[in-house]
This record gives sequence, structure tokens and C-alpha cells, in this order.
Amino acid sequence: MHKHIKIQKDEESKIAWMLSKYLCIPFNKFNIEREEPDCEFILDNKIIGVEFTSIHPYKDISGTAKTVIENKIRTLFSKALVNNNLHDITIRVILNPNIYFCKCIKNIEPQLSIEINEAINLVLTNPIYMSNTNKYGIESITYNGNLFKAIDITYYKNANWGNSNTIQKKDQLYYTLGGIRVNIPIQSIIHAINEKEKNYNKYMKNREPAFDECWLCIYITKDEDLFTAVGHYCPLKIANSSLKLLNYSLLLEIFLRNDLKS
Repeated sequence: MHKHIKIQKDEESKIAWMLSKYLCIPFNKFNIEREEPDCEFILDNKIIGVEFTSIHPYKDISGTAKTVIENKIRTLFSKALVNNNLHDITIRVILNPNIYFCKCIKNIEPQLSIEINEAINLVLTNPIYMSNTNKYGIESITYNGNLFKAIDITYYKNANWGNSNTIQKKDQLYYTLGGIRVNIPIQSIIHAINEKEKNYNKYMKNREPAFDECWLCIYITKDEDLFTAVGHYCPLKIANSSLKLLNYSLLLEIFLRNDLKS
């Protein structure tokens, strides 16, 4: 199985498990070894088919993926640490929320580098760093900037990670969202519904006997953890007349569209 397909099937399996808990149906009663729709089960003597689809809100908001932004900043940190021969630290970053919605990360790269270097300079000028001793020590330093809401650096004096294969560069920097959660843009939901609704008849007839109902389950992927579905309900006015909205439900971080078409 192709790696991308396997990742997608694993995601869908986890979402199906959450759905089984929500509906109080044993997960072993779900058939997830099928396609179009992606799973089926019996509910109230009806054969239900569920099609899963993921949404990626960043595409609708900024055109720059969250991972692209964070990886670019990770690269800037890595270069600064190498240039200063600084290895024995871990970094936890809380970005200004606006950074996650920038149109082009290159436009703010110079300012990002300035603030990163200012944060690192706090370590380089710290008395514990500057002291001439072989003793092991730990020092916590916080930098607050404009683009960075906070850069929390923990310095481990004489840890000698620069000469160790056990510490990977990717393990030295962590991102914290700092409680930031943004509602999923409604256009992301509309697009997912409209695209899947085109295949409604195909889904309904893709078994013998045919499904009694077909649902659409829209979920947020792990890398879109800045966004939330909590408290976010889909306005009735956005739906096509063919969509049945009376059974629209909210399931944790999952949207369920019960019966794609009346």
C-alpha cells in the first residue's frame, strides 16, 4: 500500500472509532475495509454508509501551510545555533498568532532572524553560560518579541549534545500554540460538502442492497491543530437545497453530515 494511502486509512480508522463511540456501536460492527463510502454499519435497522474527507483550512486562509511556516522557523533557529556553536539547549516557541496567517513567510524572514538572534544572545550573555566551569547546570531564559509571543530556552551547561548522536536537531525545538484556537473557515466546510455531494448517487448504490442513508464526515487532520470545530455550527443558508440539514451534528472535532441528500 502506498504510504500516503496508508496514512489516510489510518486517519479514517481513528475517526471511525470515534464515531462508533459517539453512536454507542461496537467498533467491530463497523466495516472500514471498503471505499466510496469509506465505512458502513447498521443503525436502527438501517444500512448506513459514511464517507470521510479531511479539510485543510490553511489553504483557504493563507496559502502557506502551517508546517511550512514552522519548518522555516526551525531552519532559521538551526542556522543561528550552528553559527554560535550553541547545542546544549532546548527551545519552546509560541508564535504571534498572526504569523500563522501570513501570506508569504519570506516577507517576515529578516525580522524572524533578528528576534531569534536576540533570544540566543540572552543565552550567550547569561552568567551561567559565560562562567568557566565544568559543572553541569540548567538555566531557563525567556525572550518576548513581536513575531514571537515567547521563546523559552532551557540551557543545559556541559551537556555536550553537540558531540552526541542521541540528540537530534528536530528534537531541540517545540511549538506551543499557547491556547490559540481558530474556528474552521466556513468556506472549507462548504467546499468539502459540495465536492462530496457530487458523488452521492454513486455512494448510495455502491453496495447490494443499496444503503438506506449516506453520511459525510468531515474531519480536521492532525497538522491543522490550530483550528477547531468546537462551538462551530454550519449556517443553514450555506447549503444547497439538496442537502438535508436537520440532522447536522457536532462530534468533538468532527463534523457529521447525516444523509448527504434528501
